[in-house]
Amino acid sequence: MLFKIILTIFILFILLFIAFRFGLFEGKKNLSEKSQGNEITFQSIITPPPPIPAKKETTSSASIKIISAPKEASASQPILLSWLIENPTIATISHTAIHFGKTSRPDAKLPSDYPEKSTIFKGIIPASFSAVLKIYLPGIYYYRANAIVDDINIWSAEDTIIIQNF
Repeated sequence: MLFKIILTIFILFILLFIAFRFGLFEGKKNLSEKSQGNEITFQSIITPPPPIPAKKETTSSASIKIISAPKEASASQPILLSWLIENPTIATISHTAIHFGKTSRPDAKLPSDYPEKSTIFKGIIPASFSAVLKIYLPGIYYYRANAIVDDINIWSAEDTIIIQNF
């Protein structure tokens, strides 16, 4: 029991020492009085918010046109389509492909607006690209070439290909 009383007094002594050491019982004095001759001045600094980046353009000077495509083909046969991406400056692209499906999408905004696509190519533009499609079901298919140039989707005009049974 005596040991607990001595331990409690010892802990209180340590806490009081720490409180006095760090000035918890000195009341409200100027910080300059505590610093013993060195004057410390605090100044609020308000930093302005970071600048808002300019709104990204939603148009690009790049263009795409289909340069070679058949009007008709047989089901399950390879179909070669070629397209040209023109741009006034040299640029690297991470996506260009032919997107196609049985429904016309003349106002497509994203590549996923068409259910099917050719192989996706990467490259440096201006350049031409070619892809081989295999379409297994007969019908009329709508297709467009697409490229993403500076994070903007660029599309060719929509065209059709008729797939017939062999």
